[in-house]
Formats: sequence, structure tokens, C-alpha cells
Amino acid sequence: YEIPFGATVEVVESDANDADKFNTTNAVDDGSATESKTASGIAYVDGETSETNGHSVAFTNERKTVAINLKKILVDSFADADKEFYFTAELTGVAGNDQTPKTARITVENGEGELENAFKGLPIGATVTITEINTDGSQSLDKYTTTSAVDVPAITATGREISFVVPSSTATVTFTNTRKDVQLKITKKFERSEEHTSELQSRS
Repeated sequence: YEIPFGATVEVVESDANDADKFNTTNAVDDGSATESKTASGIAYVDGETSETNGHSVAFTNERKTVAINLKKILVDSFADADKEFYFTAELTGVAGNDQTPKTARITVENGEGELENAFKGLPIGATVTITEINTDGSQSLDKYTTTSAVDVPAITATGREISFVVPSSTATVTFTNTRKDVQLKITKKFERSEEHTSELQSRS
């Protein structure tokens, strides 16, 4: 822009739809960074600035991140009441961020377990998929029916994974494993004895 000498300029990065996902700093003429979307007090004084020697303003956006808590519940599973269970978190839709799957492990005691900040550094607004997995040393998941839920946003899912958009505040994801029921067939066989016989009578 052509700015007249004697003017004082304020440069503002306008809010966009993703403004709440970033921390913004600005620096004037390679000076110290200030945490703000507004660079103010930039003076154009005759003798100090010219058409070829003006001021420069650099804005830097750093993605905000949050952590996700994990909770594990076992229903009717006394054999696995004190075991370890494993999870992964995988990000999509965030260019330039580390999208290597993250892993977490929960130790369940007396049927329940919690792990605060199980997955750290998740960018706000990204899509994350959290999956309960089988791995060496963990319990087989085939014997369970698995459901999951996240509190922010309120979403439920059936199966070993749940996907949601990372919120602007810490959320808790709960996985519930319910032991599968099996049918047991019992057959009773009576053998007739010559020495001892029994007579069945029906009662009305």
C-alpha cells in the first residue's frame, strides 16, 4: 500500500472461520514478536521511511493443541479385571502437522482405568480416530462387545474405534468392553437300573 508520510498505521489480521484454532503473533521490522492479531503504532515519518525503505510486518499462526483423556470400563469380565489395554490416535486433515499415530496404554484395576492426557498435542479442528487395538501382551478383544463415547462433542460409536473433530477443550473418550455371552448346552442322561427304579408322576 502507498502510505503518506506522517501517518500511523495499524495492521490487523482479520478473523476467519479458523481463527480460534491458532495462536497469532506479529513482528514489525524483524523485531520482537507480540502475541496479537494487531500490529499498531507503525509510524511513517519523513526522513525515516521512503518508497523503498518502509516497514515490514510478519504474522505467524501457530496451531492450538489440546490433550485427550482416556477411560476404560470392563463389564462382567473378572478374569481381565487387572490387565493392560492399548489404543492408538491417528490424525487426518492437518497439513504440516505430525500425523504419526500416537499410542497409549491403560492399566485396568477392578474393572476400570483412566489415563489423563493420554494423547497430547492434538491440533484443534483436526479429525482424530482413536482405536482400541490388540497387541503383544494385551487382552484379545474378540471376546468383547466394544462401544465408545466422547463427551466433547457428544458422540457414541459401536466397535473398536471412534472418530471426531478435536474440540477446543480437553475431552474424555470412554471405551466399554462387555464380555460376550456364550450358550452352554447341558444334556442329562438317565440309565434304567433293574435294582432301583423310579416312577414319575405328574401333578395337576
